[in-house]
Parts: sequence; structure tokens; C-alpha cells
Amino acid sequence: MTFDSLRGLTNSLDTFLRFADFYAQRTDGGLLARIFKIRRHTLSALLLPFLLIGFLFLASPSTSRAIWAILGAISVSALLWYFMQQSENRRWPVRMDLVMQAATILLCGLRIWVLGPDQYRDQGPYRHILIPIAAAVSIALLVAAALARRVFHRVQQDSKYAEYLKQTELFASRGAPPQVTLVTILTALLTASFRAPIALLTPPAIAALLATPVWLVLATSITFAISWFAMFVAGLNERFGIMWSLIQEVFFKGGGMLVSIVVIVLAAARVAGVTYVTTVFDTATWWTIGLALAFFYVLSWWYDYWSNRLIAEEVLVMLCADARGRAQIPYTIGAAAESSEKSALILRTREQL
Repeated sequence: MTFDSLRGLTNSLDTFLRFADFYAQRTDGGLLARIFKIRRHTLSALLLPFLLIGFLFLASPSTSRAIWAILGAISVSALLWYFMQQSENRRWPVRMDLVMQAATILLCGLRIWVLGPDQYRDQGPYRHILIPIAAAVSIALLVAAALARRVFHRVQQDSKYAEYLKQTELFASRGAPPQVTLVTILTALLTASFRAPIALLTPPAIAALLATPVWLVLATSITFAISWFAMFVAGLNERFGIMWSLIQEVFFKGGGMLVSIVVIVLAAARVAGVTYVTTVFDTATWWTIGLALAFFYVLSWWYDYWSNRLIAEEVLVMLCADARGRAQIPYTIGAAAESSEKSALILRTREQL
């Protein structure tokens, strides 16, 4: 493969990840807007509470609880869907959507806690440790929603960012893709395994825990090869590396980081043949641990989504006083700022030619 081919490959991968991230994170015009007619959230806003409710009913899986989980998650999601549509149409603050989600999670958890037995059973929900954990995170988010406006109030009063926005070009050219040379290839090869070790190990670790004993080595090896190749490409194209990390950051921040470390340790123990781990993951009982890890991932993602969404709501108000309850604001860049950016872009293009 020639240097030009590698450069083209890294640029194509970078472009693919950028557009994949754009479509996944888009609000107005995104998947949630097209399918469910909710324009001020991403699909995560409806998918994550659906999964959380399912996990609260499911806990350690059985056929009866799986039915409870599916019915409960669908019912609650339908209620949230209707409420979020009404909330947007009436221009209620975004935090009202969070209040509704947190309330439904607390009520579902309370219903299981009050009516369910103390010990595991095959039929119906029962009390388990995931319920108080989900309740604690829900209460923490409600407190954050109550404090968000107060924290940003003074900054919003003194904000000049609406004027700054008119003088800032947000969509300037990213320039040509980075050059690929023998030095950059050797550097990428030598540093691929050390650039982001958790990002490198998490995908094969997840594959190792999900694979059956027959496919354990093959599934782990293939996933590790793909992950290592991504780290190698990140060494050739920094922009791809940023996008690769951005897409995977759900595994490496907040509570997701702790879960990823546990997953890596368990996977390493299983691949190494540690009896205490293989005994569990080579039998059907691994579903209980696997679902618990998935629950903590989803709970972390739900918390991160709403933390970021609450902050974004306040930042949009700093840029446009009438932005509260909306997912977009007008962007009217001044002619002088736009032309100066265009001139600079033309000069850079001529220099490259």
C-alpha cells in the first residue's frame, strides 16, 4: 500500500466517523426528530430510559421478568414519548423532560421495592441493588437541574457571546488531510499500543466476555486487531484519532471508565483461564454479571447525557436569550468575519497548490 493510499484511507475513515457522529448526535433533523417527532434531543434521550426501566424490572434474567421488562420499558417509553412531544410543542424548559424521566425511574423502582420480595425468584420482579443506585443517580440529576439556571444566571446576564458569535466562522475549511510518510508510519506502529490503552482494550474485552468458549480466542483476536488498526490509523491522522476517541468516549468518562476497567480485568482473567472467572462466564450465570455491567454503562450514559444537555441549554441562552426550550438558534455571521475567513482559506489553498 502506497503512502497516497494510506492517506486516502485515513481521510475516508475520518470522514465516515465525522458523519456517523453527526447523524448520531444531531437533534433537529436527527433520528429522534424523523421517527418520533422530537427535535430537541438525540435518540439517546428516549433509548436510555427505555433500557434503564428494562434493567430495573429484569435484574437477574428469567423468562417471566423478561416479559415484565419489555412491557414495562415499552409502556414507560410511550409515556415519555408523549410527554417530550408536548414539552417541546409548548416550549417547556428542557429540564422538564429530565424531571419526567427521573420521576418515572423513581416510581418504577419504588413499585418494585415495595411490592417485590427480598430474595431472587423466577417469577416477577424482586428487590435488587440496582434500584437504589438508579434512584441515587436520578435524585442527583434532579438536584443538578434545579441548580443549573442559578449557576449560569450571572454569566448569562453579562454574556457578550451573542455578539462574538456573529464575528466567528464556525465552518471554516479543515484543510487538506495530513501527509503520510515513512516516519509517521513507523511512529504510528510503535505507539499504537500505548496511545490510548483503555480505548485499545475495551472493545476486545467486551468481545471476550460475550463470546462463547468455542469462539473466545477468535472473537477476541479479531476485535483486538480491529482496535489496534484504529489506533495505528489514529497515529497517521490526528483528526481520525480525535473522532475515534470521541465516538468511544462513552466508555472512558465518568462511571463508564470504572465499568470499562472492570470489563478489561474480567476479560483478561477469562482469556488467561482463571478458574473463578471462566466458571461463571462459561455457563449461563454470566448473564447476571453481564447485564449488571450493561446497566452501569447505560446509567452512566444517561447521567452524562442529561448533564451535558442541561449545560447546553444554558450555553444556548448565553448565545441567544430566546433559546430556552429550543434545540437551535439563528447563526448570522457578519459579512466582514465571513469574508476574512474566506480570504484566509483562499490564501491557504493557493499556498498548498
